[in-house]
Amino acid sequence: MNPKRIWWIGLSILMLSACGNRPDLVASKVERNQDAPSSQTQQSDPILEFQREVIPIVESAVHAQFPKADYGDAFFAQADYYYDNDNLKVVFLVDKEHTKEMTAIRKELEDKLRDKVVFKKAKYNPKFLQDTAKEVSDYLFSKTLSGYNSNSSHSVGYNTKEEAIEIKGKFNDEQIADLKQHFNADMLKITNEEFHSGF
Repeated sequence: MNPKRIWWIGLSILMLSACGNRPDLVASKVERNQDAPSSQTQQSDPILEFQREVIPIVESAVHAQFPKADYGDAFFAQADYYYDNDNLKVVFLVDKEHTKEMTAIRKELEDKLRDKVVFKKAKYNPKFLQDTAKEVSDYLFSKTLSGYNSNSSHSVGYNTKEEAIEIKGKFNDEQIADLKQHFNADMLKITNEEFHSGF
């Protein structure tokens, strides 16, 4: 491409950028442009703004008490959290409320985020739920090898918000009863439908 042309393109972009900072020029451009985005699309996304504000603060507070090397099991043995985008809140589900780490995290987040953070008593220890989800997965895999549910694929996951182990797959009544008897039925959320992995 011609270097002179590149220079003119660069100058044009620079001029357009400069005009973008002048409200009087922006208004006149919008008035002339019938395809300009509506004011609704120009408004910021409240969920995105909420997450941009809170995520760095939450991660900093958690990692200050649980350095990356200790983050996983040590943190989940005490608590877990999720972002409630419907209500624009960070929700902490705390199993061990009075440890020095959780006390420090709670103080920092309540000071910095105020009403944007909520601390609730967890129904189950988050690490126990995660470990149990793995046990359920291993159990189903071993049963599949022996012919149990061999005609259907399944998935097992840990749902932080609902504090449940989610199991999806096509199971008969006997298999569902077996799962509920083998594991804590209150922790299980079984969706009895054909699971497609997407592969």
